[in-house]
Amino acid sequence: MSSDQKGEKNEGTERAHPSVSSRSGSYGSSSNRTSSVEGRKAYTTEFVRALFQTSVGEVIGDFSCSFQRQAGRLYIASKGLYFYSNLFGFERKIEIQFEKVVNVSIIRRTSIQVRT
Repeated sequence: MSSDQKGEKNEGTERAHPSVSSRSGSYGSSSNRTSSVEGRKAYTTEFVRALFQTSVGEVIGDFSCSFQRQAGRLYIASKGLYFYSNLFGFERKIEIQFEKVVNVSIIRRTSIQVRT
């Protein structure tokens, strides 16, 4: 029977897998999470600008999606919607400026329809 099972305290030893709160450094701090999110947004914004070679504004979010059964990513930026797919060398880019959008509707729970 080990000393932990007998009810004795084993204060001088470290656990093999320390808890998050006992790890050294600032892992899990909100400032690190905020800066990593900001860095990812900046990277994604530059990536979309390079793909579409236009001013897209700031990218707000990006999502995995499909357009006419072709898998790709939908980027939502401050100036519009951008879809990009590159499957086996067949590249598809779709750019929809918010100024041209007439209606956006939700179809089922997993689909949207954008009318221009």
